[in-house]
Amino acid sequence: MIVLIEDTTDRFTLRQHEHDCAYIFAGLIICTSLFLLAWSLIRFTLHIYLKSSTYTFIIECITFALFLEIVFMTSFSMRDIGLAPKLARLKKNILETMLLAAIGCLALVLGKVVLNLIGIRIKAYFIGGSLHGAYVYAYTSLIQEFLARGVIQTCVKSLMRIKYQKTFGIILTSLLFSIMHIPLGFYFMACALVLSLVLGYIYERQGDIWGCVFLHWCCGYVGMCLYF
Repeated sequence: MIVLIEDTTDRFTLRQHEHDCAYIFAGLIICTSLFLLAWSLIRFTLHIYLKSSTYTFIIECITFALFLEIVFMTSFSMRDIGLAPKLARLKKNILETMLLAAIGCLALVLGKVVLNLIGIRIKAYFIGGSLHGAYVYAYTSLIQEFLARGVIQTCVKSLMRIKYQKTFGIILTSLLFSIMHIPLGFYFMACALVLSLVLGYIYERQGDIWGCVFLHWCCGYVGMCLYF
C-alpha cells in the first residue's frame, strides 16, 4: 500500500512538472512569435526604425509576463527556476564565476589588441562605455538570464526525455535566445548564441542563475564596450 501511494505520488508529480513546463513553453513560443511578427511589421512594412533599447524593453516585458505565469499558474519553486542559490556550492560557485569572468574579459581585450595590430579597426577608439551603461546592462543581464536559463532552458530540458537531455536543452535554448536578437543584427545574434552556449553549461554546473548573470554582465558589457 505504501509503495503504491509513493508510486502514484511520483507519477502525479512528474505529470504536474511536465504540464508546467509545457504551459510555460507554450507561453514562450506565443510571446516570441508575436515579438518577431511585430518587429517584421514595424521594420519592413511600416519602415519604422526603433532603437535597440526599445527591443530590449520588449524582451524585458516578455520576461516579466512569463515570470507572472510561473508564479500564478505553475507549481515551480524559486529553486526550480534558478533564483534560489544552492548554499552548499555558494563559495565554490563564486570563486569559479570570478575566475571565468577574469578569463573571459582578458580574452576579449586580447582579441581587440590582436585585431588592432593586424589593422582591423572596429571602432575609432579602443574602448567605450559609461557607468550608467554598466548599471543598465546589469539589470538587462538579470532579466535575460532569467529568461534564458530559468524559463527557456529549464522547460526545454524538462520536456526532452532523451539521452543527451542537458546538451540538447542548452543548444535549443541558445538557438531560441539568439533568434530573439534578430532585430539587433547578425553579429548580436552570433554573440548571443556563443554566450548562451557557455552560460547554459555553467547554469547546469552551478544550479542557479546568479553566476550566469554576473558573467553575462561582466563579459557582455566589456564586449560591447570593445566591439560595438
